[in-house]
Parts: sequence; structure tokens; C-alpha cells
Amino acid sequence: MEPTTMTDSIPMEQLSPSLELFATKEMDALSGIIIFLLIALYVLVYVGLPLLVIFAARSNWRTLHEKESVVEFVGFWRRVAISLVDAALSAFIVPLFFNLYYYLRDGQTIAGKIYGAKLVDKKSLKTASVGQLLMRKIAKILSALPLGVGFMMAGWRSEKLAWHDGLSDVRYISYKKVHGFWTWFPFLVAIVLPIIVTIVIGAINGYQEAGMRAAEMAM
Repeated sequence: MEPTTMTDSIPMEQLSPSLELFATKEMDALSGIIIFLLIALYVLVYVGLPLLVIFAARSNWRTLHEKESVVEFVGFWRRVAISLVDAALSAFIVPLFFNLYYYLRDGQTIAGKIYGAKLVDKKSLKTASVGQLLMRKIAKILSALPLGVGFMMAGWRSEKLAWHDGLSDVRYISYKKVHGFWTWFPFLVAIVLPIIVTIVIGAINGYQEAGMRAAEMAM
């Protein structure tokens, strides 16, 4: 007597739907786990870390006047880091209104408070006026027009002076030492996180395609 095999006892027509259902459920479960991990990573990077940095820098939310007597100017890369953090905070945590409120009141955005950077009048070194701050915003258009050269001047001039700073008679001063890691951290996040997300999404799509091919072969 010949041994009984699975294909003899269970017709392929009956087996294929079971395999297809199993593969579909398995893919759905794995996709759910990966999506959950991506959301957790997203929350950690864009919510948890900025809040941690804000908490660590809470002593800088009220700038003491004596700090303004020590003049150190904010350079180009630190300005870019501040802009990236402000963009992330405004998009995911803090409404743009609050950033504008602190900018006009203190000459600092929220990221500026974190990094210890403040806009002051070039003569008195006191908080820049609302008119100066609004003029600086408008003057950024002129800095951006020649391929952003006006912004880059902050990395070349002695007082780290961008064109829009000079046009509005303000200086961007630093009253706090910031570790170089925190200057480059926003750049790392902006570069690495999209790469990770792209790789994970590609892995999910590849796994789903492999499961669909396996189900088709079993039919």
C-alpha cells in the first residue's frame, strides 16, 4: 500500500484558501506591529525629545538682563538648528501662535530659548523692539533672494551678521553655551529618520508582495 500524503487526503482546492487566509493574517499582524513601532519612533523623536530639551532648558525661559552683558553672536549652523527645531515644534507640538508671541515679546522663539539665543538692539543690547523684529522678518525675503547668500553671511562676518539682521539694526546674541551635539542633532534627525521610514516601508511592501506570491503559488 502506498503511503497517504497530505495532497491525497486534502485536495489543493481546499488547502489554498487556508494558506491564503493564514498568509493574509500574518501580513496584517506584522504590518500592524511595524506601524506601531514607527508611530512610537515618531512620537519619541518629534515629541519626547523636544519636550525633554525644553524641560532641561527651563531656566532660560526668563532671560536675565545680566546675561546680555556677555556678547557672543549666534552663527549660521546654530541658526539653522534653531529653525529646524522651531519647524518641528510648530508642526507637531506647539501652535505657531506661541512661537510668534515669544518672538515678539522676548526676541526669541521657543527654540531660541532652548539654545540660549536672543535678538537684541545693536546699540543697547536690550530686547529688540516689535518694529525691529517685524522688519527682520520682512527683510528675510531679501536675504533669501540671491540663493540664500544673505543667510550665509552669518557664517562669514565678524558679528555673525546676516543681511536681515543688519537691515533691522539687530544682533543675534548667545547667552548660553550649547554643546555641539545639540547643534547637529536636528540635522541628524532630518536626515536619518526619513531614511529609516523609507527602509521600513520598503520592507513592509516587500513582505506583502512575498506573501501574495506565496499565496498565488499555493492556489
